[in-house]
Amino acid sequence: MKLKLNATAVLAIAGVAAALYLAWKAKQGVAAVATAINPASADNIVNQGMDAVVSEARGRDSSLGAWVYDMLHPDEFLDLMSQ
Repeated sequence: MKLKLNATAVLAIAGVAAALYLAWKAKQGVAAVATAINPASADNIVNQGMDAVVSEARGRDSSLGAWVYDMLHPDEFLDLMSQ
């Protein structure tokens, strides 16, 4: 049996291959965006931005959670800073 491909068949195969490739790339992009906005992820954009602002304001590498803890436990913070 001899398989004959005409131009329409070749274009159809190429179109399907291109659609599958684009769907695969889009899925990768969605995963990256989902990680960037996932509130449970330490790598999300908002968390990184807030940590950068808090670190800049405190003058040392810190996070929003560490700042809140220090505000709620001032004695431990002062003991730590005096060492």
